[in-house]
Amino acid sequence: MATRFMDDMITSMTDGRLCPTSTGYIGQAPCDVQDGDVVGIVAGATTPFVLRSPGNGLRLLSPCYIHGIMKGEA
Repeated sequence: MATRFMDDMITSMTDGRLCPTSTGYIGQAPCDVQDGDVVGIVAGATTPFVLRSPGNGLRLLSPCYIHGIMKGEA
């Protein structure tokens, strides 16, 4: 499992950083991710997204890689 994780992380990393989630997942997100941003699963999308709440509603920032929820596990 560790080898698969590392292979998936290396494949997905381009211009981002490792990030843990408050629910115990780990993944890769854009460099400008901030505390308080959330990971969301958008209906019909093939990857999760980083979302930010700048006030009312949510703003879509970027797709991200979160190990354990990339293949429909969420």
